[in-house]
Amino acid sequence: MDRTEYPLRGKRLRERRRISKLTRSESRIEDPEDARLAHQLYEYLLSFRRRSVRGRTPVLMLIDRFGPWIIMVGLGPIAVYTAVHSEWVWVAVFTISIAVSWFAWAVPRLVYRRMDRTAELNGWT
Repeated sequence: MDRTEYPLRGKRLRERRRISKLTRSESRIEDPEDARLAHQLYEYLLSFRRRSVRGRTPVLMLIDRFGPWIIMVGLGPIAVYTAVHSEWVWVAVFTISIAVSWFAWAVPRLVYRRMDRTAELNGWT
């Protein structure tokens, strides 16, 4: 499927959300029309994932794999130092930065894992 052909174009927002949830449901999709749309959406999103992996430099692959760990090792000691010196605003800034990096790293992995499980159960892989 071409990357520009969004499979849910023209559908109502409620329908797009429903199909998107089905794509991440980690269960077999019984309705053939829903299964077809969910499969098309999965293939569409998979094309983005494949293209984002191609052409990456080793440094970007390292950051993608260990990014939150790198940030935690870099900012963690600074957060501890500022806590010892009672600079609570900076402690909050560094702690929030660490939390956001973990969240931004974990959520896409969780979503793709759920989509891959749904694809496996429906025989799309």
